[in-house]
Amino acid sequence: MSVASSPIGGRAIAAGARGIITLRNSGKRGRRIEVKMNRAREDLNLDVTVHRASATSEVPVWERARPQIKAVDMPKAKPWDEVLAARIIEEQPEETNYRPLAQRYAPTVGKSLETIRPKLRDALEYVDGRWTRRRSEPA
Repeated sequence: MSVASSPIGGRAIAAGARGIITLRNSGKRGRRIEVKMNRAREDLNLDVTVHRASATSEVPVWERARPQIKAVDMPKAKPWDEVLAARIIEEQPEETNYRPLAQRYAPTVGKSLETIRPKLRDALEYVDGRWTRRRSEPA
């Protein structure tokens, strides 16, 4: 005599979940807890640290190890005034003075006219009908 559900995997469906938890210690990977479960799609590995609950106690305390965060150097963003100066040199607008030039680019930069004009004056000069970078004076 057979159970009606046995041909379709009734035993696998009705069986309780089982798990094995093991504390591993490896020279390459360090200490970790490894969990294997019969219904899991993959094993679970957690890096841990183990220490005594107190100096006189034999009770181990397992704590999840904090992964070390690796600092990644991000490229620094160029200051807005350098980007604007490069854009003006590339576009070569028809304005020949700093005030109309600042008025033209103020909305695109999101800065006030009083902020843009001194930066443009320090970075650019109008020479022979073209905007060019201002040469730094020797010290």
